[in-house]
Amino acid sequence: MNQLYKQYLAAENYLNQGLIRTLVPDVPKKYIRREWMLRFLEDLGHPEKNYPCIHVAGTSGKGSTAVMIAEILRHAGYKTGLHITPYLQVATEKLWFEGKYAATEEFIDLIEWVKPICEKWRSPEVPLHGMTSFGLCLEYFCRKKVDIAVIEAGVGGRSDLTNVLNTCLAVITPLGFDHTKTLGDTIESIAGHKAGIMKKNVPAVVFKGRGSDVILAYARQIGAALKWVEPEDTGFSRKLRMQGGFQNTNARIAEKAAFALQELGYHINEADISAGLAQARIPGRLEKLQSHPDVIIDGAHNYQKLKNLFLEFSGRRIIVIYGMLQSKINDEVLSLLKSVNARFIFTKPEVYGKEVFDPHLIIDRFPPGEASFFPSPSDALQEAVKAGGPRAVIVAAGSLYLAGNIRESYFPAEDVLFSRTSWPNMF
Repeated sequence: MNQLYKQYLAAENYLNQGLIRTLVPDVPKKYIRREWMLRFLEDLGHPEKNYPCIHVAGTSGKGSTAVMIAEILRHAGYKTGLHITPYLQVATEKLWFEGKYAATEEFIDLIEWVKPICEKWRSPEVPLHGMTSFGLCLEYFCRKKVDIAVIEAGVGGRSDLTNVLNTCLAVITPLGFDHTKTLGDTIESIAGHKAGIMKKNVPAVVFKGRGSDVILAYARQIGAALKWVEPEDTGFSRKLRMQGGFQNTNARIAEKAAFALQELGYHINEADISAGLAQARIPGRLEKLQSHPDVIIDGAHNYQKLKNLFLEFSGRRIIVIYGMLQSKINDEVLSLLKSVNARFIFTKPEVYGKEVFDPHLIIDRFPPGEASFFPSPSDALQEAVKAGGPRAVIVAAGSLYLAGNIRESYFPAEDVLFSRTSWPNMF
């Protein structure tokens, strides 16, 4: 094994297994996650104060939209940083600068820099993994002297670790039901959390849909200037690299964000917008990995995302490799899965520190012969390819972690790390 890769794995292991709280004692919550992060940033030297940020929240499309905005800014000549979450294969995916992930040596150096601070903060009640992961991102962008950064929120917005930025523009994509244990089980509650990324006298680009009345009320309360993106069924005139009809909505939001940035004084022209949208791509979102048979991966894990995904294959018989986290299964999702014209091969995403759903609990709800289980994602992929033949359409869904597991068979993590792109050996 490459020595530098060994050093990377040790650094990643410290960040993930070393800092994730797998067994959290029943201790009182002293602060919400945002408050913990604000205090942590004091010890980091407040890197977030050195550049403006575009903060992107929402239930669906926020990662894709963030990538599109970042590419538009990059093509306009701005030194741009981008943070999206979670990563699929390597931790440097969260440290995107000027179209490339951070170099391996840069990541290792960041971990060594933050270790003494982490040890100072280590305590059962502190969400240290999330704080450190995001803190590294903010510090990296500071070191690279970015002109602007695009930051995808983690869970919700108001109480999220990312809600500590020098925000120049807030962006809210379509809302739906996800993370209901944290955000509440009503659209109004979820919208209230997402609206929390808006700031006084700062413009906000918002998709007009469910929860818009809550967002409007909060915008009026704090004096944020709303710029609505109206829902439309028509297509999008600019060329997109990202696949899927649902990306049209994300592109219209990104385009609106570019117009809002123009009003703030950023020099972005029509050619920059078109070039950025044509260049933008993101791993694990309706991503085709091979042909004959077609193998496609998508991180869809909630009802809204899964519905949009399966609409792409309407009228076709497909094979679905499906694996999810424990928190992502509910009766609505199960009913949707049972309605799909597909053979299901269930598996378990391989991820540290998160509870994975056991497919054996639902397999018997599918018709005989229409659902099976293979423990590892790689075994599930082999079975799907073998069973489907060269004309099959195989779709892996249910979790971005599963998408990353499947990607490993095509783009090994070591290659992704050292090439600094999710598409090594490809243009």
